[in-house]
Amino acid sequence: MAGLNSLVISPTSGSGNASVSLSAGINAGRVERSNVIRGVAGNNAASDQYTIYEDPMPTSAAWLPDSENPQISGNGGQVILRIDQQGTNSRGISSLSIGASGGYTPSYQCQYQTRDSGSVWTNFTPGTPIPGDPGATWVYDLRILITVSQNPSTTASRSFSVSMQLYDMGYPLTNTITQLKRELIHYTVNVGSIMPVDPSMGSSTQWRMSFYGAEVDTLIQGNFGVSKNSGDFDICNVNGIVNDYGENSLLIYNEQGSPWTRNPDEFDGSFSGWNGSGTSQDSGYVCDGVTA
Repeated sequence: MAGLNSLVISPTSGSGNASVSLSAGINAGRVERSNVIRGVAGNNAASDQYTIYEDPMPTSAAWLPDSENPQISGNGGQVILRIDQQGTNSRGISSLSIGASGGYTPSYQCQYQTRDSGSVWTNFTPGTPIPGDPGATWVYDLRILITVSQNPSTTASRSFSVSMQLYDMGYPLTNTITQLKRELIHYTVNVGSIMPVDPSMGSSTQWRMSFYGAEVDTLIQGNFGVSKNSGDFDICNVNGIVNDYGENSLLIYNEQGSPWTRNPDEFDGSFSGWNGSGTSQDSGYVCDGVTA
């Protein structure tokens, strides 16, 4: 039931025969509202009473133009689908479906905001009316936050269909989210240092070379020279897969293809003449080089 502030009466008092005009503001809610008018003559306790009914607005909704068929980067992110400024007086979302692409379905969160909430968005669950039924007496705002992961493809876009059915509305709102193909990510691997596998092995100590900057599994192939304290040097090479999240070093081999061994006292760990390359093992990444 709306209060008298929804109905304006003019005049509210007078004498003799007169007409009274009534005007009402828009009833944007979903529920009929009414006001009772009583007319009292002087000190006469008897009165005339009238009940004025105002029809509700029919339930409707439309997407905000910026929310229609949006695109999102191939690297993933969040899409916000929002109904337009007219809002809705529905009881909420009765059903919501998001289509899959390649076996993957984005996650989502539904939120509403009443017009007097001070820009506070509140989560709610589709399939259950919004607690308190804010649409009964006035329109409110509604949005869906959809989180899309990185597109695994660097050659093709993908799309996700969205269908939202509101309570009290005869047709669903549909939409399509298009995610662009993932752009290739370029990176460079850097050669670190030479380190012993087990210094206690003396003249039989094997050595490893470290690398950093490999964002994904990267095949490293390269050769270089290791200078000895005597002024001579050994030709060595590495060949294997490194990354920054587990395996970041490779065993060093000699020219004959055996693990390179050297007493730690025979050289200072420096090397020169690096000549190598890196090949990403992930189709979405490109290794631009391996630098020393």
